[in-house]
Parts: sequence; structure tokens; C-alpha cells
Amino acid sequence: MPHTYMVTDHKQQYNEDSIVSEKTPQSIWRAHEQARVRMRQEIFPGLNQDAIIFANFNQLYKIDPTVFMVWLRILSRVPNSILWVLRFPAAGEENLLRTAKLWAGEEVASRICFTDVAPKKVHIARAVVADLVLDTFECNSHTIAADVIWSGVPIITWPKYRHKMCSRVCASIVYAAGFAGEMTVDSQEAYEDRAVSLAESVIHTGDPTTRRGALIDLRRNIFLNRDVMPLFDTARWTRNLEQGYKEAWRRWVEGTQFEDSDDWEACEGPEKESGCIWIKDEDPVVTDYSNFV
Repeated sequence: MPHTYMVTDHKQQYNEDSIVSEKTPQSIWRAHEQARVRMRQEIFPGLNQDAIIFANFNQLYKIDPTVFMVWLRILSRVPNSILWVLRFPAAGEENLLRTAKLWAGEEVASRICFTDVAPKKVHIARAVVADLVLDTFECNSHTIAADVIWSGVPIITWPKYRHKMCSRVCASIVYAAGFAGEMTVDSQEAYEDRAVSLAESVIHTGDPTTRRGALIDLRRNIFLNRDVMPLFDTARWTRNLEQGYKEAWRRWVEGTQFEDSDDWEACEGPEKESGCIWIKDEDPVVTDYSNFV
């Protein structure tokens, strides 16, 4: 599949654009930021408005010791920040907090905040409260990555293993969103530095709805371009999948689906080059997402 293997259902996504009467990029973004501030106050009522909220919404089994240590270092390097994770399951909360205290001390551990798992629509609506999502290494965010990008929240990911699909999934998703360069890194060190750099780029103006900086520009650009991303173009994904079905059927009818390397010279179809079915997206794709930066 081109872009990404993951199909998303755009009709079921939470979309607050409908509550905005004036449909301009400026008014939509303003309403989005106002909703973020209100939701933030509900979830973290005592949190300083200048604090950066890092987050990870995966099931806790995906948090291996290496990535957890990196997250603790990020919290140490960004003192005015918290890490928001889910009680997913609740039994993991005590273990993670105990480990954080042993590895990074009481102060850093005190900035790890847990909330309960929420229904899908609520989860997508409240994800906007996060400033930056930190992906896991061994097994990436899958649906979670698509959800937070729909919420306009960047996610930093490192596709650690070429041979291991579950460690490359999030990179596939951010590629389909059009922001692979901003959200994908090539090493553990780059992952940590990118998270810290984006957090430190935020300029606070006194009004929490008018923050500036590289992280805010990225958030705004992601949010305002959701409807033109291949990631959320369900009809495009369906058309491409149907191309694959047609090609699979053609190979079956012509009897070339089992051609091995010794017989490829006699084969005239795409299977001559590869036993896989590689689908090319025939429809134009928006590649310039800079209109709203």
C-alpha cells in the first residue's frame, strides 16, 4: 500500500470544526486552541499554563526500560514539563512511579501524571491537551498515532528496526501525514534531542491561546491540513486497496502468482520484478503543507 498500511475512518473522528461559524484557518485554529486551554484546565487544573505536556497513550506493556529512561531524561532536561500516561492497566502506575523514583529521583517522578482510559471520542477530544506525544521504540503507537495526529498533536518516533514492522508503524503513519521530516528521527539520541528542542521552542505570550514557536507552528500545520493528508483519506486508501485486489486476481487468472525466480524471465507482468504487489497511487497528493505556517 502507498503512504501507509493503516486505514482510518474519517467519518468517525471527533471534529470540532463544525462548531465554528466562520470557516477560515485563523478562526478554526483559534477555536481549537481555546478548546485545548479549556480541556487542559479540566484535566490538569493545578498545572502552570507555561508547562509543556509530553504524553504517551499506549498500553503500558509497550514501555520498555530503554524508552522509559529516555523519557525521564527528557523530563530532567525540560524542568517545566510533565509526562501524561494512562492507567492502561492501572496496575502499571505503581511500578512506573517506583522505577522513576529509583532512576531519576522524587522530583522527576512527581511530574509523571496518570489518568484513566477514556472512550474513543473523549480520548481524541482530550488528546489535544498534549503538546507533544513521545512514541515507544520496540512496539510503536498504531491507532494512537493516527488519533493524536487527527487531534493536531505531533508525535516523535524512531523506527528502530528495519526487520520489525511494529517498530516502523508510526513512521509509516507520520509519513502518510506529510510530516515525516519533523516527526521521525534516526537514533535514540536524536529522539531525545528533538523532543527537548521542540519543547524549548515554545514562546509564551501571556495568552495560552497565542503561543508561538516551532512546536506551535508544527501543531497548527498538522491540524489545519488534516483533511488533505493521505492518512485520513479513506476513499483514496480504498481505491488503492482495490488496485491490489485486481492485480492479485489478474495473477491468479494468468497463473503467475507462484512464479519463482527461475521462471521470472518468462513472465511479462509486475511479478517479474517482485513477488509482492506494489500499488502506485494514481491520484495527486498534496505535498506542500506550508500554507498555514
